[in-house]
Amino acid sequence: EQVMLYTSVAKGIKPPTYNTTDLNDPSIAAVGREKLWTYEVGAKSTLNDGTLLLNGAIYFNDYSDQQVRVQFPNPGAVVPRSGTVNAGEVTVWGAEIDASWLPTDRWLLNLSLAFNDGEYDDLVLAEVQTSGAPLSRSELVKAGNLQGDFSGNTTPGTPELAGSLLGRYTAPLTADLDWYLQSVVTYQDERYADTANLVTLDSYWLVNAQAGIEREQWFV
Repeated sequence: EQVMLYTSVAKGIKPPTYNTTDLNDPSIAAVGREKLWTYEVGAKSTLNDGTLLLNGAIYFNDYSDQQVRVQFPNPGAVVPRSGTVNAGEVTVWGAEIDASWLPTDRWLLNLSLAFNDGEYDDLVLAEVQTSGAPLSRSELVKAGNLQGDFSGNTTPGTPELAGSLLGRYTAPLTADLDWYLQSVVTYQDERYADTANLVTLDSYWLVNAQAGIEREQWFV
């Protein structure tokens, strides 16, 4: 049996950019760089004479000035302009676990689970845009306040819970070829599609199956 414990701390940045449709308006054209500190602790293990692999991790991501898509006023037009601003603070934490088991020489089972929780700790459009820059009426309506305050909202795009279960059976076909049958069931929890948390994408299940033949260098 082998068990490895690890921890990591890393810093990353996303380069600054510009809202190219607003180069004539310096108050909203420039977008600063996004900064990230990420912390992770986890374990990787090989158990039961190498037939069981068990890995797990807990992570925390601390964003400063995260680049977030919003809408700006568009004078003379009904539809507002889309652009990017720097949110004040965003934090994301989560946990992942992955287990692979070989109960026999012919069977492989794998289970993966992931939990993710992200939140805008500080996203107030009246503060992140240059003083005096106009705020989009649509953003104020979505925020439900005059400051465009989305603080406390969940970050969009990532489900809180996701997982998959894989089963694979392999057996000899000839002296050089094996045949296999594999099925994977995946699940994704519902998630928000927008910063305002007004649009929700439904949770769903997917079931995939495949069969084929394989040898050391190739498979079909």
